[in-house]
Amino acid sequence: SGSKVKKLLGNGIWNSINQLGNTLNSGLDLFVSNALLSGMQTGQIAIAKNIGTMFSMLSGIVFQPLQPQLLRDYSDGVNEKFLKTMLKCMKLCGLVGSLAFSGFFAIGMLFFRLWLPNQDTDILYSLTILTVFTYITDIFMQPIYYVSTLTVKNKIPCFITIVGGFLNVLGMYFLICYTSLGIYAVPITTVVIMFLINVFFNPVYACWCLKIKREFFYPLIIRHLLSTVAMCFVFRIIVAMLRPVNWLGFLLAVLILSVLGVLIYSVLMLNAEERTMLINKVLHVMRNRN
Repeated sequence: SGSKVKKLLGNGIWNSINQLGNTLNSGLDLFVSNALLSGMQTGQIAIAKNIGTMFSMLSGIVFQPLQPQLLRDYSDGVNEKFLKTMLKCMKLCGLVGSLAFSGFFAIGMLFFRLWLPNQDTDILYSLTILTVFTYITDIFMQPIYYVSTLTVKNKIPCFITIVGGFLNVLGMYFLICYTSLGIYAVPITTVVIMFLINVFFNPVYACWCLKIKREFFYPLIIRHLLSTVAMCFVFRIIVAMLRPVNWLGFLLAVLILSVLGVLIYSVLMLNAEERTMLINKVLHVMRNRN
């Protein structure tokens, strides 16, 4: 079908254009830093961005296996089954995103002290926390991003991403040149712009595409953010009690925080049916590995 090929090609072109905005939002940090900051500061930002890249890869790893289920359910229409699948996928992505951020928030300082003992770990930790902060919502909202692809309505998100990217670059330049933020201006602009887009545009636009109430996703978004705050608070207390000082203690703390984080998120975010499903999947994976 010529019309279907044209539609598919057009959708692919808009997705490619969207990558321009993503490049402006996250790919020009080092370019701006190299032009306006010192070589040492650029290197510190590069280290923080490496951790951010790991979070970005984690986002893809978690969501890609969920796409076929969303596509199958959407093919039957925007009904209760599809919306229920959307919320389940968001919770699963949110579990991983909250666990990763909260864990790094609690034990990231020790990680840098063990990995780069001769560097300024305080600055590296602060830069990295700011860099990965957006992934609290970014990983959680992967199913929401996918709605524009499912409905083939991705022109407006492309424009929003590109505009946000230009504002990001301009914001970095202005804050570095005319404020005392210095090196922190680079991640702060990205955090503010991406957080605003994720919280105030993407959920509303997805609801418009699906023709449902525009506040449909917000109760879950608020619960997710509160759950992440709770995990950060509890994790900090646990790390303070464990007081790890070497790689062995670090790995033990990561294991304990992972188990505890799954329990906290499951209690705060999942219903009884979803908890049972999560337990069954974990047991299934364990049996297959054995």
